[in-house]
Amino acid sequence: MKKHKSIVYQKFCNFIKNKKLFTKHKSVLAAISGGQDSICLLKLLKDFQIYQDLTVHIIHFDHGWRNDSKKNAIFIKNIANRWNFICHYETADKMLSEEDARMWRYTTMRKICQELKIKYIITGHTYSDKLETVFFNMMNGTGFEGLQSIQPEIQVSTHINIIHPLINVKRDETLDFCRNFCLPIWSDTTNYNRKIKRNRIREELIPYCKQYFNSNLEDSLSKFMQSANYDLDYLQERTYYLYYKYKHPKYVGINRTSFSLLSLSMKRRIIRIFIYHNTDIKLSFLETQEYIELIKYKNNQKKKISVLWYLYIDHEWIYLLSNKKI
Repeated sequence: MKKHKSIVYQKFCNFIKNKKLFTKHKSVLAAISGGQDSICLLKLLKDFQIYQDLTVHIIHFDHGWRNDSKKNAIFIKNIANRWNFICHYETADKMLSEEDARMWRYTTMRKICQELKIKYIITGHTYSDKLETVFFNMMNGTGFEGLQSIQPEIQVSTHINIIHPLINVKRDETLDFCRNFCLPIWSDTTNYNRKIKRNRIREELIPYCKQYFNSNLEDSLSKFMQSANYDLDYLQERTYYLYYKYKHPKYVGINRTSFSLLSLSMKRRIIRIFIYHNTDIKLSFLETQEYIELIKYKNNQKKKISVLWYLYIDHEWIYLLSNKKI
């Protein structure tokens, strides 16, 4: 592959090369907002097409949160037409909360990928986003996993992965990249609303910490997160080993006696994996604690997890049963 003068482009290509992406699957779905990070991503994809055959689909979501959201969508469509990208445009039917909007976006993207047989969803999340997410998670009382923040690649289904090729790129670098190539950027006014916690972390907390505590905050936290990731990788491997070891050979269940002998930390991890792998339900910290207490003291009890699923506890096994089987 020919050399490109941009450091950001080199980081992008190194990510693709290290992850061995696009060797078999030649289509991607890129989530684009129009801000500097996503426009930087589009330019990188456009340049990457010069050296490798790649079909780029882009998707833009109109949440209806801003008065200029329609103009924002037109801005994205014009860029897609100029660069010969296939554009998908989705509009929310009603006003959604931030969490509901997130679920809507990822459900829609998975559906499109399944229909078009696209393996990769690609977003413009940067290292700066990763750092902000760590701060945000810590403020909300995260567990150890919250330090992992945004991962380079996340498997969301058997045939679909989300990738973050700019995860080693800082926001300052994407802005310089856009300026160097004279790229148009859509300014999202909600990014300047200090009532939004993530914006306040970005605009106030991190600059304050850099000014008064550590001018090299990003590098220091990067080393800390890398060290934490090594420990978490080991814990994850150990958790899966025990989970499969204690699984029921026929039914959806785990051995209660073996489970009860584990440390509290391992119990939390195994019960979360047990529930998530079979129902796609992510337990909160309080829900996890509630189930552990139930397993510890109750026999022949059932606990409703959702409309479709129940946890059933007998003397020897912890079962996960569908509503129809209860």
